[in-house]
Amino acid sequence: MQPTKYKTMPGSSVPLIISFMIVLVLQVMIWPSLTHEGGAVLASTLIKPGDQGNAVEEIQNRLAALGFYSGPITGIFGDQTRFAVEKAQDAAGLSPDGIIGTETLKALDIFEGKIDEYPELKIYSHSPEVFYLQHLLKDLGYFRVQPTGLFRSLTREAVGQFQAARGLEVDGMVGEGTWRALEEQPGIKEEISEERKPQEEEQVDLGKEEEISEPEEIIREEKPEKKPANSTRQPVLRTGDTGEKVRELQILLQRRGFYHSSIDGHFGYQTYLAVKQLQNLAGLRVDGVAGSQTWVELLTDADNGSEMSYTIKPGDSLWVLASRFDTTVNRIKTVNGLSGDGIIAGQRIKIPGAGVLEAEVRSTHWHQVNPMIPPNSVFIITDVETGLSFKVHRLYGNRHSDVEPLSSRDTAIKRQIYGGEWSWERRAVVVHLNGMLIAGSINGMPHGGQEIFNNNYPGHFCLHFYGSTLHNNGTQDSDHQYMVRKAVATGWPLFPQK
Repeated sequence: MQPTKYKTMPGSSVPLIISFMIVLVLQVMIWPSLTHEGGAVLASTLIKPGDQGNAVEEIQNRLAALGFYSGPITGIFGDQTRFAVEKAQDAAGLSPDGIIGTETLKALDIFEGKIDEYPELKIYSHSPEVFYLQHLLKDLGYFRVQPTGLFRSLTREAVGQFQAARGLEVDGMVGEGTWRALEEQPGIKEEISEERKPQEEEQVDLGKEEEISEPEEIIREEKPEKKPANSTRQPVLRTGDTGEKVRELQILLQRRGFYHSSIDGHFGYQTYLAVKQLQNLAGLRVDGVAGSQTWVELLTDADNGSEMSYTIKPGDSLWVLASRFDTTVNRIKTVNGLSGDGIIAGQRIKIPGAGVLEAEVRSTHWHQVNPMIPPNSVFIITDVETGLSFKVHRLYGNRHSDVEPLSSRDTAIKRQIYGGEWSWERRAVVVHLNGMLIAGSINGMPHGGQEIFNNNYPGHFCLHFYGSTLHNNGTQDSDHQYMVRKAVATGWPLFPQK
């Protein structure tokens, strides 16, 4: 009887059937370690539009539980799923490409509380951990709006209320102690007494449009007992000044939430914009110069519970004011003892908190913007995510604007925005033009020609607006247009520059 002969792999003495069995065993052994929490999603797998199956169904369920997805659970990766993925990526501070990869899966894990390391979080942090923090605060009753992943004044206030209730240092930042207190009793909603229960967010009828008037002057109530005696001895500081006093100014502005750049002792564009923002909110002369009145405002012991006095203008309503000053209707009613929603022009009311004024960011079409920025014009760009601003000089471009940093310092700020390295990544920006804030998008890679050769920037970069197209083929860049929409929706605290 002839012995059984097995086929072998080419170049191998191992029988083919044995090789197949070995591979099968290895797959069975490795599979559980690759799946997500025993589910069907592979940590290294890309799940993209057009895909179907259990993995897509699991993603839809997770996105729905997190509040990003409201469509049917179909297991089909269509436009609704892609849009939900983009929203989740945006909340996590990731590039919104609509594709589920390793980084997006990791962000979803953090959204759900699966965190290995707890970072320090503070105002203007933007990360998956912020989204999880907001969920915790919302479960405990301190945060009354939908989590966004962006740490702003309402989040800081909620953190401060939680810290006060737990006997922690009230600094509005989330460090190790605050994280530990937040997760002391996971899954159990804390009972909050009426004395410290935050007011409910006012529900706004989004179907009803109401004209929002331009922000009017706000005058902070004088409190002579709080004015520091040494305020008149502070120097007058303006753009171009340097030194320790500028550092002190920047620190004070940073503590109040106006300054988001490095403490470098140089009075540049970011310091200038921060001073103007403070002056506008405090009802001072808005000139960007830190004089005696600006120092008084900064050195006054103005805590988060301070109040501003405001005179009602025609067209104002409580929800308009709440939206404008980053507060809530119920909080305005509480500090003013109002029982109803009615207010009249000329009435003076108090605005609670020290929220940063938000300005309208416009979605203006490229055909309208183009004549506003002729060649050789200079204007300011502010990055939405970081709040950093720099000046640019326009070169040319008839389908979008090609611009270059005005100076080496502007290049350094742009590099800081991009984390120290250039890339083609698109970023949402706001462009300051003619007293308006216009939504835009930039990329970070120097390329092509230039006219300024002493700015440490070898070329120019692209600035797109709503309706801008690419020079090479005349089509719109979807990533740039997405970032333009993001700039409009963000409502970043900015002050229009002329």
